[in-house]
Amino acid sequence: DARLLAYQMVQNRLAQAVLLEKKDGYFQQAVPNSTLYKRPVVVERSRFTPLTNLHAGVLEASTRWLLADVGKGDRPPVQMLNIQVDDLTVPVSHPQSMQRLRRMRELALKYVERDGLMSFADFQEFVGDRMSKDETAVLFKDLDVNAKGAVEMDKLISIIGDKDNILNREFLDRFAMLQGLDYSVLVSSIRRTEKLASYICRYTNQPIVITVGGGDFSIERALFNANLYERTKGGMLEAFGRLFQNNVKVLVYPNIDANGKVTPAAPESVDLNNYQSLYQYLVDSGYIVVLTEKDMTDEARDPA
Repeated sequence: DARLLAYQMVQNRLAQAVLLEKKDGYFQQAVPNSTLYKRPVVVERSRFTPLTNLHAGVLEASTRWLLADVGKGDRPPVQMLNIQVDDLTVPVSHPQSMQRLRRMRELALKYVERDGLMSFADFQEFVGDRMSKDETAVLFKDLDVNAKGAVEMDKLISIIGDKDNILNREFLDRFAMLQGLDYSVLVSSIRRTEKLASYICRYTNQPIVITVGGGDFSIERALFNANLYERTKGGMLEAFGRLFQNNVKVLVYPNIDANGKVTPAAPESVDLNNYQSLYQYLVDSGYIVVLTEKDMTDEARDPA
């Protein structure tokens, strides 16, 4: 199964990202050099849990903007969904395989005295900053199928990578929702936006649009979070310099709440405290493009 192979390659740090394309009704591994060569790219980042009309609406609106901005050109843009995969068994700062296996052994020993069970507090410590608190809570609830307030370690950690592993099943379930779409899918462990841009820039010299927003998206959490750039010498400014250096733009789609209220991410509508002026500058300079309600379709307003 090309989907599961891509997941395992990324999860085990054998590849930073794996590109999949749909052919004859099935996803197959693609070569980025061929697929992306001299083509504009529109990529949407999410975990797609679940996939909704809004996700397709965000990608299509961004594609329309790109075509209006640069024209159709000789080759059509690649529309890509970037599924983010987090390997919860390895610390971010220790990606090597031996350290990963050592980490897994330590976890097994730590929880053997608790009959192999992990509480929610333990799970939060285990996940660390890979996910937000809300995402961690949702994942824990999914893993705690019997609602006992604890997760079995053997459901969380699997070094054999079979389809019965709960994380593998969850990943394949997400992919099943994408089956009816014709978008390319990039499975990756790339957490930061400028690193995603750098990865795509290896394979194309054409414009790249990274599209975010919709739902309850927070631009502060995604881009203007100083904690994301702690290991970058130049901090947030260096990261933004790398992000926008190669004809890359970030398009921010309006947020839509449960009642259907639409809120564009215009600078005057977003409170970024110390980074407000920086956000205003990036918008005024055209590096960040704020889409508005007129860019939305009726289907995208339907959260189903």
